[in-house]
Amino acid sequence: MCFFAILGVAPRERIISQQTSHCVVCGAATTHEAFESRPWFSLFFVPLFPVGAAQTYSRCRNCGLTRTQSTGPYGQSRN
Repeated sequence: MCFFAILGVAPRERIISQQTSHCVVCGAATTHEAFESRPWFSLFFVPLFPVGAAQTYSRCRNCGLTRTQSTGPYGQSRN
């Protein structure tokens, strides 16, 4: 008997919030998305359960600049 399985771990993203502000790279007043990325275990390309800690990022929708949440969701430093 032979068993064949396709296993893997892949990140999934979830948008947390959106805000319009100026991007420090492209200078445009555009929407920035705060999102959470977390790795999920999958079996036959179906995500089953999370396997790691969530990382929080923000991304400019105009130029694609992505920053970690430690710099703040929209480029401001955290207090």
